[in-house]
Amino acid sequence: MIYIELAIPKLEAGRCDCMGICGKRVIADWEQTVAKSPEFRERSKSMQHWLATERKVSFSSPENFGLDSNFEKSYHKKLSDAIIEASEKQEGTRYSKQIHTARFIRNLDFAIAQQKCPEFRKFFTTLSRLTQESKS
Repeated sequence: MIYIELAIPKLEAGRCDCMGICGKRVIADWEQTVAKSPEFRERSKSMQHWLATERKVSFSSPENFGLDSNFEKSYHKKLSDAIIEASEKQEGTRYSKQIHTARFIRNLDFAIAQQKCPEFRKFFTTLSRLTQESKS
């Protein structure tokens, strides 16, 4: 049997904020996650536009979010805040990390996330190999 332990630094602070990991996957597969959500479907294009222009989120390579030191609003550790803020720009449901992220991750196309997120691809490949080895 193989056990995999994931460290989440903010867990020690009394809350789990895995948006740095999960949020980038949601951004990577926006069409299968936010754009298909009944709460955000009508606003998804305007949210996406705002994130790209105001927070410099790259939907083609989301793992680079926050790495541009010349752009102070890229919020290296606050992708969740950017998504929440984008959801508040128009009337409607406010994005919730606790509610929406878990739902969106279940709808995620992992092949798309792997194409756009090289670090996730490494993690996913390693995890897949380990699970295959444990079945043998």
